[in-house]
Formats: sequence, structure tokens, C-alpha cells
Amino acid sequence: MTISGIVYVTGNISFGTAITYSYQGSLVTPHSVYVHSDVMPAHTFPTTDALGLIAGDKIELATGAGDAQLKMALAMYAQHEVICNKQSDIAGTIVSSYYSMSNVPRLYQVPELANHLPPGMPAADPIWIVGVNTESWQDVLNP
Repeated sequence: MTISGIVYVTGNISFGTAITYSYQGSLVTPHSVYVHSDVMPAHTFPTTDALGLIAGDKIELATGAGDAQLKMALAMYAQHEVICNKQSDIAGTIVSSYYSMSNVPRLYQVPELANHLPPGMPAADPIWIVGVNTESWQDVLNP
């Protein structure tokens, strides 16, 4: 799979066969993402190839009957929950409000990913503060 930029999907996203991706991009859905296969970069993660998954609901990793021992290199964000039910190797980062991990998946943080986040991921673009105006304030220690 070749990806560049942000790809918006209106329904659920599901990976059922092994995916090898090239370049840097993100798949975004207001619903859920289901990963039932290996998802690996074609070259070097994350400097050359980086895939982001952004879900408005949840991301399920290795939750199917034959999903054990999967390998993934991803940046993931789920608004509500990330679930991983089988023993898998996951490199990258996972951000969510809630995590459910069972059967001891191996999670590998990739520090260089912070400098090479796929487009659209939270914190991928710098935030510039041009100016701040104080409308009012209150001293909370001495009301």
C-alpha cells in the first residue's frame, strides 16, 4: 500500500491480509479500526515510512480467532479505546482514553516517531501561539 497525506474513510477500516506500506500518511475514520494482520513498513520506520491510524471510536488489534503473533509498526490514536487481545509485537505509539491489553502484547516505543509523525496525528503539526490577551483573572489562593 502506498500512502501519502491524510486519507478519510467514512466507515470502519479493517485489515484482513498482511499490509506493507510505503511513505507517510494516515487513515482517518470517525468509526473504528480493526487490525487482523501484519502491518509493516516497506523500508525504515518511522523515518522513511510511517502509517497513522486515527479512529473516532476504537482500534482493535489482534482480536480475531487466528490473530496471534501479529507484527505492526504504527502510530495510533483512538478517541475511546484501544484493545489488543493476542500476543503481538507492536512498534510505534498508542494514544487513547482507555487501553485493554491481554495475553501480553509486546509494545516497543519508537522515540524517533515523535520527529516523524504521520500527517494528521495529534501533535504532528507545530502549534504556533502568536499572542495571548488576558480578559480577566482571579487569584485562587487569596479569593
